[in-house]
Amino acid sequence: MTFRTLLSFLLICSPALAGHRHRRTSRRPWAGAEPVSAKPSDGSQPRPLCGHSALHSVPLRKGRIVRGTSGCLALVFGFTALAAVAQVKERPVPRLVKKDGRWALFVDDAPYFILGAQVNNSSGWPALLPKVWPAMEFMDANTVEIPVYWEQFEPQPGEYDYSVVDALLAQARTHRLHLVLLWFATWKNGNPHYIPEWMKLAPERYTHVVDGNGIPVDSPSPFCAASLDADAKAFAALMRHLKAADAQRTVLMVQVENEPGTGGNLRDHSPEAQKLFDGPVPDDVLKAMHAPSRAPSPNWRDVFGPDAEVCFHNWSVARYIGQVAAAGKAVYPSPSMSTLRRERTAAPYCRNPSTPERPLVMKMALRATTWFLFGRSPRPLST
Repeated sequence: MTFRTLLSFLLICSPALAGHRHRRTSRRPWAGAEPVSAKPSDGSQPRPLCGHSALHSVPLRKGRIVRGTSGCLALVFGFTALAAVAQVKERPVPRLVKKDGRWALFVDDAPYFILGAQVNNSSGWPALLPKVWPAMEFMDANTVEIPVYWEQFEPQPGEYDYSVVDALLAQARTHRLHLVLLWFATWKNGNPHYIPEWMKLAPERYTHVVDGNGIPVDSPSPFCAASLDADAKAFAALMRHLKAADAQRTVLMVQVENEPGTGGNLRDHSPEAQKLFDGPVPDDVLKAMHAPSRAPSPNWRDVFGPDAEVCFHNWSVARYIGQVAAAGKAVYPSPSMSTLRRERTAAPYCRNPSTPERPLVMKMALRATTWFLFGRSPRPLST
């Protein structure tokens, strides 16, 4: 309950503040009556009633209610509620703490073990929430993973709708649960199905992955600067709102995107992607992968051989997501995470060139993920 809501309540319910008059009937013509008490049995003079309630005092009759103290009761209730709002202190931001080589999630400055459950992909709408909370109670969960949909959050460019986020916060608090929000944005299971409609209607600006035959597929390109810019701004707006609206830290962390992929293709073959693929491997990638340099400026095939395409795409997606997450962390440093999607038709892993006999599952993406999971921002895609 906000201060404005409480103030409105006081103005409506309190006769003293709003000037409200109790309804009078022909059976109760007390206007102008003297506020006196019943005559004492000992014959002494009656004494006036004291206090605010005397102004509305009348003899009790069957079926009637003395309403003189309603204003006082409303004031007491209102100021009690205002005091409760004032006592809501801003709690520490959840954080990941490393000690003795191990990581732990800290909530309210203490280790927190998530007993979580995730709702269905399309069950994050307010109309479906009444079915969510009983299921969480049945499972004794303490944390709920639930989506936030970019298409709902930004129905028009730069115009943000916080209503669903606020509903999730309010109802989770009512049921004493924490939240992990899933940002369904550029990617949701490899597809752009939750991007705003105004982006879907402009595919020439918000481009898709191009397959080896030059045909666009139903998967967003990680090299599209316009998509990256729009996603980063929207995610920053979400995190800015959480910073302002969630002093109780109901939200423990936010998942950035959901299972990015390429619709069964190894990588993007768009002109922008092809130029980078034929160019030198960035130095930070060579260092992270402990890759030996076999040429002055080795390209992806020189370094990764048959795994070059999948390693290249893992890197490009992780860099994209890292920049979206960094935009959010710049305004509110809540922990972030991401998930990885393994395509059935794609190579299962990216081998470490220094130890090819020991494949490392998605190591490229996992290393990039740590950049924003633990607060380190990657360099822009152009480097």
